[in-house]
Amino acid sequence: METIADSVHKLISELNNHRELKSE
Repeated sequence: METIADSVHKLISELNNHRELKSE
């Protein structure tokens, strides 16, 4: 079962990944 915290963590991780790609 996925908790809200897990979902939020996934969203933040994805946003960080996109930021890193754009920075490069």
